[in-house]
Amino acid sequence: MRKRNPNQHIKDYIIEGMVEYPRTLIENIITFQGESMLEASRKYSEIEISGFGILYVAKGKLSRELAKAEKALITCKGKLENSITEEDMIKNQKKVDDFTNKVAFLKSKQRI
Repeated sequence: MRKRNPNQHIKDYIIEGMVEYPRTLIENIITFQGESMLEASRKYSEIEISGFGILYVAKGKLSRELAKAEKALITCKGKLENSITEEDMIKNQKKVDDFTNKVAFLKSKQRI
């Protein structure tokens, strides 16, 4: 197996190894697979990638991110309650909604 130049992007390395196929076809396949993996990671707390095995959401990292998001949500709710102008109210409501969604998403990734 040939070695990858450390300065070379992984996508370019993979494409060079498949020279008999058009570059655009390979790029489209890589992009599709990446999008597919991202979608699966949003739905499940683990995904299996053929040739790589099963990838799990890191519990420690998840706990830290959840704690940060919950703290930010509390802060944003406080700012929303103290909003003076309508512009501030709209801006702070959007932040509350965003952090509420983030907290819900992170909680959905916790394995029992």
